[in-house]
Amino acid sequence: MRLTEIAFADKILPIGAEAIIQGISRSLKLKVMGKEMVKDLDRRILYAFFHGRQFLLVWYMRKRNIALLSSLSRDGEIQAKILKRFGYEIVRGSSAKGGAEGIIGLKNKVLQGFDIGLAVDGPKGPCYSVSDGVIFLAKKLNLYIVPLTSSSYPSYTFKNAWDKYQMPYPWSKAIILFGKPYKVEGEIEEEKESLKERLILLTEEAERMI
Repeated sequence: MRLTEIAFADKILPIGAEAIIQGISRSLKLKVMGKEMVKDLDRRILYAFFHGRQFLLVWYMRKRNIALLSSLSRDGEIQAKILKRFGYEIVRGSSAKGGAEGIIGLKNKVLQGFDIGLAVDGPKGPCYSVSDGVIFLAKKLNLYIVPLTSSSYPSYTFKNAWDKYQMPYPWSKAIILFGKPYKVEGEIEEEKESLKERLILLTEEAERMI
């Protein structure tokens, strides 16, 4: 990568991405439902969502003392710079199996008083899956898992992307849904299926409502 490309990715791209996310998000006719369920929780929260539903969540959940995970790749570095502009604490690593550095980093952030936000389908999918690390972390630290999703209409879906990323058009209708908080009590595989089902049903509900 040439120096000019590095400079663009490091400085100009994060500013531009922030402006686009801010501009589109502020133009939307947004409805938020279920947030009252997390108001009085007595422990830290793990907000769980699918990669493809992040656009609205990045803007709405900003500056709420939340730590996010960003991969160690070059794309992850750019993503981290964008997310920092919205006030998130960033941990570099992976939530997938074998991603010990990411899990340890998030654990430390929880001990420092942060909530966590995790795209549950890992760094590269498959789409609508749940990685082991999400359940392991919630169980190990006795966190509440709060399923979280969004939907918008009209919007553009990147159908060739593995995560089917949804990006709302400016001035469209949008909704953010908080699912019911719950604790992890079963085995990892069982809990992965449970969280997957909760998120899929929540996303389907958001699609119907919008």
